[in-house]
Amino acid sequence: MKSQPKKKINLAIETGIYGGSVSVFTNNEQTGFWIGENKVSRSEDVLQAISTIFEENNLLKNEISQIIVSDNPGSFTGLRIGLSIALGLKNAFNANLLKVSALDAIEVLLPQNPQNNDIVIAVPVGHNILWKITGNNSDINFTGKLPDFIEFIESNRKKTLILHRRIYDQISCKSNIIDAGENIAYLIGKYYNKICV
Repeated sequence: MKSQPKKKINLAIETGIYGGSVSVFTNNEQTGFWIGENKVSRSEDVLQAISTIFEENNLLKNEISQIIVSDNPGSFTGLRIGLSIALGLKNAFNANLLKVSALDAIEVLLPQNPQNNDIVIAVPVGHNILWKITGNNSDINFTGKLPDFIEFIESNRKKTLILHRRIYDQISCKSNIIDAGENIAYLIGKYYNKICV
C-alpha cells in the first residue's frame, strides 16, 4: 500500500489592516479563508477562524509547516495579536515562522512586467490610509485621511494603484487601479510562495 504524500500546510495571518484576514494553503493552494468584520482584529475571532478553517477542511493544526504573518503596517494592537498568535502556534506545533510586510505582499498583484515603475499601494490603518510609493529603487510612505489620498491620486493618475477593497470602493475613477480585495492574508501566502518556494 502506497503512503499518501505529506500535505504541506501554510497558515497566513494578517491582523493589522482593518479586521484582518487568515488564509490556509494546502500544497500552495488556498484551502480556506476568513476576513474579519470589525475595524480592529480580535484574538478570539482570529483563533476561532483558524480552528473553523482547519475543522471544515479536515486538517490538523499539528500539520502546519509554515506560518507567515504580517508585521507591518497596521494598528499596533492588531499587529501584536497576529504576531502573538503566530508565535504561539509556531511553538505549539513546531512550525516555521516568517514575518513579512503586507505592503510588500500586495505587490504580487502586479503584472509580470509592469508598464509603469511608479506603483502606489494603499491600505486602511485605523481612521487613516497608509500608502507606499514604490519606484526608482526607493519606497516612500505617507499617511492621511481619505480626502488627502484622493487628492494625491488625482494628481498622480499615471501611477499604477493597488488598493485595499475598503479604499477601492470609495474611488470613482477605476482606471489604472488594481483591487487588492480584503483578504490580504491570501496575498501574504502567495508572496511566500513567490519568494520561498
